[in-house]
Amino acid sequence: MKKFLKVLGALLGILILLVAILFGVNAYNRHKYAVPPLGEYQTSDQIQPVQGEYLNGFHFTPTDKRHKGVVVTFGGSEGSPDYGRAKQLWEEGYEVYALFFFGQPNQKESLAEVPLEFFDEVTALIPEGPVTVIGTSKGAELVANLAARGAKIDHIVLYTPTEYTYQGLAYGKKEMSSFAKDGQPIPYLSFRNSEPGASMKMFLDMMLGLPIRYRETYSTIPARADNTAEARIPIENFQGNGLVFAGDQDAMWQGEVAARGLAERNPRLEAHVYPDAGHMFSEDITEFGRSWEKMFGGTVEGNRAAKQDSERVLMDKLATWHR
Repeated sequence: MKKFLKVLGALLGILILLVAILFGVNAYNRHKYAVPPLGEYQTSDQIQPVQGEYLNGFHFTPTDKRHKGVVVTFGGSEGSPDYGRAKQLWEEGYEVYALFFFGQPNQKESLAEVPLEFFDEVTALIPEGPVTVIGTSKGAELVANLAARGAKIDHIVLYTPTEYTYQGLAYGKKEMSSFAKDGQPIPYLSFRNSEPGASMKMFLDMMLGLPIRYRETYSTIPARADNTAEARIPIENFQGNGLVFAGDQDAMWQGEVAARGLAERNPRLEAHVYPDAGHMFSEDITEFGRSWEKMFGGTVEGNRAAKQDSERVLMDKLATWHR
């Protein structure tokens, strides 16, 4: 009995040591690979908070409005309203709404079953003129669903998009779709259908606090799911025009595959896929910390070139759409 207790005590000691090591490695890696926090959202006489029943964000009103209509921006799963892009467009004379779609006090707490009807509040604020909606990553998934499911939108711009609606990002809660319409979840692809090896690698990186490359998880789901057709966003329903941007080294998900697929199914969408670019186009991708290469992909030069050319294409197209 004493020998058994001695062995048991030794095993417990080893287990405690391993747990301590795991927590230590996790803390070290989270610090080492931390992504810089989002900047503060400044307001002024021309940049005012706007809030409704679900609506929440900022209204940018230019002193000298040089373009008709309104541009709306959405960020991605980081929870931003893409404030920086909105401010850039505002400085060019566009009226802009930079909006959150989850995470605010009057919204869904997490990116799960976000009600598409909230865009009706945006429509009610726009008296006239063309409406262009810009979304990035999960924000592009939102915009594609809005456009395909009847929202009053004239033009869309999708950065690093997806062809499908995926499972919502509500970790620790029951499995849900990312979006809902009229109280019903939009059909979605579940993470349960990802290739087991990819999922195990993702969870191991989570445990160790390492930056996570999600592409292998997302990209294996469509071929393994039995509801792929139902979860595919019916972008062919959208009657407006649009731009779709992606990089061919996207480490987050198969953005370049989606960009080409969306444009194939809707010829009114113009796809631009950039070589050596990843999930985030940036003048200096290293500003995202040490994790950028694994999490986002691409090269410094490729992401810079994609940033510069996509902005040129965007500004040319917006000037045409909003003249």
